[in-house]
Amino acid sequence: MNRRILITGAQGFIGRYTATRVLETMPDAEVLGIGRSSENPETFTHRINVTGVALIAPLPDNVKDALACDRYRYSSVDIQNREALTEAIRGFRPTDVIHLAAALRGESLDTLLTPNVQAVETLYQAIDGADVGCSRVVFGSSGSVYGRPRPEDLPVSTELPANPFDFYSTTKRAGEKIAEIMGRRYGIETLFARIFNVVGPGQDERHICGKIASQLCQRNSKKPATVRVGTLTTTRDFVDVRDVAGALVTLTETGEPGQIYNVASGDETSMQQIFDSMCEIAGGPYPTIEQLPPRPEDNPRMVADVTGLLEAGHKPEHSLEESLRDVYTYYCHLSKSEKTLMAPSQKTDQLHVTVSRVCEYPIVAAPNLLDELPERLDARYPNTKQVILTDTRVWELYGQTMVENMRARGMDVDSVVIPEGDASKAFEVHRHIIEELYARKFDRRAVLVNLGGGLICDVGGYVASSYLRGVRYINVPTTLLAQCDAAIGGKVAVNTPWAKNFVGAFHHPDGVYSDPCSLRTLRRRDIAAGVAEMIKVAIMDDSVLFDLLESNVSKIMDDLDPTILQEVVLRASASKVRLLDPDPYEIDLRRVLNFGHTYGHPLETEFGYGGIMHGEAVGWGMGVSTAIAVERGLVDRLTAERIYRLIGAYEMPPAVPREILINAVNHIEAVRLVRANKLNFVFPTGIGSSLIVDEVSDQEFLDAIEVCLEQPSFRFTVDPIAEKQARKAA
Repeated sequence: MNRRILITGAQGFIGRYTATRVLETMPDAEVLGIGRSSENPETFTHRINVTGVALIAPLPDNVKDALACDRYRYSSVDIQNREALTEAIRGFRPTDVIHLAAALRGESLDTLLTPNVQAVETLYQAIDGADVGCSRVVFGSSGSVYGRPRPEDLPVSTELPANPFDFYSTTKRAGEKIAEIMGRRYGIETLFARIFNVVGPGQDERHICGKIASQLCQRNSKKPATVRVGTLTTTRDFVDVRDVAGALVTLTETGEPGQIYNVASGDETSMQQIFDSMCEIAGGPYPTIEQLPPRPEDNPRMVADVTGLLEAGHKPEHSLEESLRDVYTYYCHLSKSEKTLMAPSQKTDQLHVTVSRVCEYPIVAAPNLLDELPERLDARYPNTKQVILTDTRVWELYGQTMVENMRARGMDVDSVVIPEGDASKAFEVHRHIIEELYARKFDRRAVLVNLGGGLICDVGGYVASSYLRGVRYINVPTTLLAQCDAAIGGKVAVNTPWAKNFVGAFHHPDGVYSDPCSLRTLRRRDIAAGVAEMIKVAIMDDSVLFDLLESNVSKIMDDLDPTILQEVVLRASASKVRLLDPDPYEIDLRRVLNFGHTYGHPLETEFGYGGIMHGEAVGWGMGVSTAIAVERGLVDRLTAERIYRLIGAYEMPPAVPREILINAVNHIEAVRLVRANKLNFVFPTGIGSSLIVDEVSDQEFLDAIEVCLEQPSFRFTVDPIAEKQARKAA
């Protein structure tokens, strides 16, 4: 019988090479690759930096040629979708499965759990449900599950107990245990390949080899390069990706069920050795080093015992020097190709330029994070000037103490404080902040720290986008609305008299740090307004978040439970990131994040950006959108009632006179202007699904407003008009 090998995560770095190895060494084998991404026979799924331009990494020619074979096909199947996965397995009838699909290090725990743990159960259930007689699973894991072994435990044997020290390695170890249990339950032979530090042509710049090669290839040959790297004192076990692929194929044939195999080289190599070897391969002037801050959690030494793998018949074919040379050649070839591509042509009067940019940054949410922030910022930006931008209220609550704590650590820190309130989201304040930064000698290497609510995140982000044509900034949001929305996504702006956020840019932060304990100083009204943005993304993308918000109203509104707040902030953030990741400039997918805003923004404009909070306006916007969706038959009334009840449970929307609600419709013309004379209005079609349409008539808005005014689920607890009048009287 011919071998039929199913590879999950097949369009990943290791997956591509593994499929290539099967096709090259098993002439009769058929391969089905599956993964969440759509098929692309030309490139990997990750991006790399070439001559200052981020582009999707091309496949090496030999890999591309191998995968063009008629014995290979790829199917876009989400491994978390058991029904689709079962169907794919039943159709292909694999004899073996090489499981490589996984989330990557650096993701949040919530993001890691689903592909690294839960999807493992789905895979085994699908294999069993397909009933095709699949004989074994080679389960790709990570050498990081060993944790930080003692020097006397090196090289690490597979007998050494796993001791993970971060979320990534913990979820990988948990996945191994789930596979072990499910394999026994369904009688599927399972063996484990713990893969160490992979190196090879095409790898991205998260890995030190790709990072150094990319930077060396971009230098001017007449001048020394400056290479930015992390600590060079740690050691690792580097193994060529082609040898990893060979090992995985060997284990499908000769591996012992239930056994663990270290897929590595067995050689301990320091990062300094990698750096020196790459510089020697590159030749030319020796580069200078710009030290990056170390990872918060790291392992000082690592090398694997590969006895078991060698006994299984694996024969490594590539030396580390060869691997490094191939990585460097890969980047240099692309660098030259890119220059040729962008060189002027004598046969045309036109050049075509393609520019894209990858933005990667951490989103951290944890109780008491503000207390730890000076230490984190010092480690991440050593010897770097930092300026805290905040408003008068947050300065008194947190800003002054933070600056004092940062100075106590010897950090070069300054502050700019602007008045509290919506009036500060204006051109005049934007210019004032720029002048203040200039006076404080804020240069391109400095970092702006936006400490405050959504206004500070918006204004500070726009300042960062325009000061010296763009500088680094981080957001430290202190309101719930900012933590789950304004601080994330890179949409930064200031207001004009005729429209909210009319002047702005897309400029992503360098990081987002949220402390749920900072929400204790907020009013109930502030909390409710923040929840509005969570309800928005829950309706658009995350039914589990919707359930959490439904079942924890009291814990959120009354108790301000930091654990629950941390969970919902991270879930809401993850949903927003999922929506904006493939569409960072709001060309298509992320437009669903405008749910509730197309009417909410005009309502804020009618209020003159005072009296009604952004989240409260979004609450009205979601109600109006849902009412129109019901009238158009896009969502059933039971789902609509559930949406109305959840908005009302969080004491929204506020009481607004009918006249103001109607007048707000007049400002929708400004929204059309921003969006090329189209509203691109977002409707809910269920909990977790939506539809974008091109246009909504003014009459539909007016009818929906009447529906919302009569909606019994809405609480109308807050009267912003009365509050505004009371403040004026005071």
